[in-house]
Amino acid sequence: MAELVFDAILTRSSAAMLHQVRKCGVPHACETESRPGMGFRALAACIGVGTDPQNHDCQGVAMTTPVLTNPMKIMSFILPTEYDSFDKIPKPKNPNATITELPSSMGAAHTLVGISGFWELPA
Repeated sequence: MAELVFDAILTRSSAAMLHQVRKCGVPHACETESRPGMGFRALAACIGVGTDPQNHDCQGVAMTTPVLTNPMKIMSFILPTEYDSFDKIPKPKNPNATITELPSSMGAAHTLVGISGFWELPA
């Protein structure tokens, strides 16, 4: 899975966590209304996850992180960096899915360093 390209503005780490302030460029996204059980599936179909790609170029597109959902209930898949202009982006066949340019942004990221698993806490 590809990750959104960013510049690390500030990095701090502790024993189990990496903390960064990241500045992201201007990514493009495929987005749709996030309805229960439908938003993710509609976007996944557009890029070819679990099915043939449902876009006009029939071209598979790598899944990236993060997947965004905003308060207006819009779910967005960030497109890989090679899709840096609208001309290069395969257009979705689903009329409810659109391609959009997102604004440049800055945010905090916290990354777990180590092994993940299940632990039972004492009562």
